[in-house]
Amino acid sequence: MAKNRRWHKVHSHGKDNYSVTLAYYYGNPKTSVVQFTFVLGARNDNGISIVNHDAMLVPCDLGYHSPVAIRDNHEEMSCNILNKGKCFYDGGCFGAIDIMKVYLTEGEGGMWRELENYWNSLFNNSEKNERE
Repeated sequence: MAKNRRWHKVHSHGKDNYSVTLAYYYGNPKTSVVQFTFVLGARNDNGISIVNHDAMLVPCDLGYHSPVAIRDNHEEMSCNILNKGKCFYDGGCFGAIDIMKVYLTEGEGGMWRELENYWNSLFNNSEKNERE
């Protein structure tokens, strides 16, 4: 099995929106990947200036990209994370809240640890991550 790795992407929301989505990934694009995403930005009252604003940090998603279905009635979808271009994806914001708490109290190291633990809970010692 190929070695797992860590990487992240930053997605801009456009010139008139003062926010970005940060997405952190752990796993191997050939086999299986977990992700944690959050939005970092500014909310302003008049929509024009960011001088008077409140910072915004919103946990959005803790999820996984798997080459095989993990639950019943799971439908395959297009995927820009796994190399084969398709995956079985699932995730949600509730798990992301817990990862965000770790990120804010322990920093990036704690967040990577939790993503690795999440990946292991889904894919380690499983034939799911042996498929190339």
